[in-house]
Amino acid sequence: MSSPSRTTRRTRVAVLGAGPAGLATAHALSRTPELRARFEVTVYQSGWRAGGKLTSGRKGSEQTVSLNGTHFLFGCYDETLTLLREAYDDLLARGDSRCGTFEEALLPRDILVCMQQFQGRWTHWRLALPRNGLRPGTPGSPVLPEQYFWMVLGWIRDALGKQGAVGGSPRVLPEGWGSELLQRGLRLLGSDARSSLRARGFARVLRLMRGGAGRLLMGRAETDLGVRRLWVLLDLAWTCAIGLLEDGVLGPEGFDVCDDEDLRAWLARHGASELARSSPLITTWYDAVAAYEDGDVSRPNLSAAVSLKALFRALFAYRGAFSWQLRAETGESVIAPIFEMLRNRGVRFRFFHRVHELIPEEGHIARILMERQAELKSGDPDSYEPFIEVHGRRAWPDRPLSVQLATPGVEGNDLESFYTGWRGTRHELRHGEDFDHVVFALPVGVVPFHCRRLMEEQASWRRMVEHVQAVETQSLRLNFVPDLAGLGWPGPVPIVSSFVRDFSTWEDAGSLAAVECWPEGHVPGAVATVFGPLRAPRVPPGPEDVDYPKRQERMARAAAQRFVREDAGALWPGVASPEDPRAVDWTKLVDLGQREGAARFEAMEVRANCGPVERYTLARAGGLKHRLRANGSGYANLFLAGDWVRNGLDIGCVEGAVMAGRQAADALMRDEG
Repeated sequence: MSSPSRTTRRTRVAVLGAGPAGLATAHALSRTPELRARFEVTVYQSGWRAGGKLTSGRKGSEQTVSLNGTHFLFGCYDETLTLLREAYDDLLARGDSRCGTFEEALLPRDILVCMQQFQGRWTHWRLALPRNGLRPGTPGSPVLPEQYFWMVLGWIRDALGKQGAVGGSPRVLPEGWGSELLQRGLRLLGSDARSSLRARGFARVLRLMRGGAGRLLMGRAETDLGVRRLWVLLDLAWTCAIGLLEDGVLGPEGFDVCDDEDLRAWLARHGASELARSSPLITTWYDAVAAYEDGDVSRPNLSAAVSLKALFRALFAYRGAFSWQLRAETGESVIAPIFEMLRNRGVRFRFFHRVHELIPEEGHIARILMERQAELKSGDPDSYEPFIEVHGRRAWPDRPLSVQLATPGVEGNDLESFYTGWRGTRHELRHGEDFDHVVFALPVGVVPFHCRRLMEEQASWRRMVEHVQAVETQSLRLNFVPDLAGLGWPGPVPIVSSFVRDFSTWEDAGSLAAVECWPEGHVPGAVATVFGPLRAPRVPPGPEDVDYPKRQERMARAAAQRFVREDAGALWPGVASPEDPRAVDWTKLVDLGQREGAARFEAMEVRANCGPVERYTLARAGGLKHRLRANGSGYANLFLAGDWVRNGLDIGCVEGAVMAGRQAADALMRDEG
């Protein structure tokens, strides 16, 4: 039979990758009945589940949630939260409550704790970020750099007025200190902070204020922890304001003007003290985004432009709460409702389809070389049902549901791994037959392997791969007998970072115990997930090195064992060993196998997130100009989506991925007219 003409059939879009970027693209192309009549969207994904780096899966008879590290949705993630609210509302409107509700899925988190070494001991720097009356999941208005500048000035004015509340010590600067100088500077600046002459003049005023405060505070900061913290906060705030003025960030180029510098170098150039640059506040930021070249903590690298834009947005533009934790983690609380909404709207998902190569011809993508990893018993490649139910809710299993598979021998193979030894059947998708447009929504790390011919043809692709890199990470889940207070953390659930480098960030995931299936009497009182960078070669080995994940897992396991023996006691003093306060008391770990001593560690989960698929996208200094835009592939029918795309946020996170997915769909629709 001849193919239908373009006037009688829908435009076929092949989305490669079912992570947040691919899902956001599919959502934007299917949101209305008119769009669904216009586009036929098929999402291709290796393995058996959606989510990309936000996957999670149920494991063992306890149905524990297995995931790849710590995850939060920050309150400034407007596009992600709006998409998520729409998904929950859509399912509930259909009478489907098996994902729950938006409100019960998200847990507000208002306390950030930076671990800080002071006089030879670990201390907790507790920062409260108050909730506001804004509703998460409703889009906010973009905030311009000039608006952030005035917000920083307002914070400085408030901090000078309530020093004790900011630093934790009694007032150390005289009442009204600096107010007259600040008012004179504001009169000099006037209402136009973008005037370069006025900006430089006001920057000199701010430098005078910072210098005067430093002379009053720096001496006491060596012995008084509260004064030290007050000085660090004021120093960083003054320096950010100075840098915005001196670099012309308030002008038309915005934050991009300072992309070529690492954040700490940028702070140093604008006069920040070493105490501020090396403070737990700055370290927390680097740790949170694993900003270390090749996972080496001695080589931090993080764009000043991306940092300032992201930090100001996180601190000043959040809705409801500073951060939202997921009650059942990302796979179930975020990915499952979006996936189900898309299926209900006619988006097709073809699991067990692995991409191998994009083949260009005459300026467009002509073929996609694929591998079909497994055939379905139904014979319909779109019919795989990926969920199990746990406590009446949708959940992703940690392995394929073999009862639906017709291919023998596939069980026991990790079909999601870039290094899987399993080989399915090769086939091609052809332009004009299987697709009209392609959205490449896979991680940047796979580009050298899947887009080799594109890199040969396009210098922009080669530059992007060289400058937009990714880092491997490691995580450890510990199930504790005591609750959070029993760990030594009374009060609200915190977000904790700036601890030891291998596992610097801690998420209290105690909510997971309630959605899992632990036997009576063995339910964990607290669940802790810790996360950090993992050393790895800059260029990961190819798929033929099937033992690479095992080598990286051994490295991660050794680091995890060092952590529980040498560091964990300082983070959780309530479960420290009586014999060695640095170590965990083994009896405080939940082990259904009832092993003795250090053998109980075997019941804990260690993850090495390794290889090009699982690596975390870095925001290195100087990288912005090399990032390709959603419509910048250089090929007429190829669009790009992912947190590595030049999306406006430009840092490794779900929000950047969702933004890029929407931008890819917008570009595709414009191209279609």
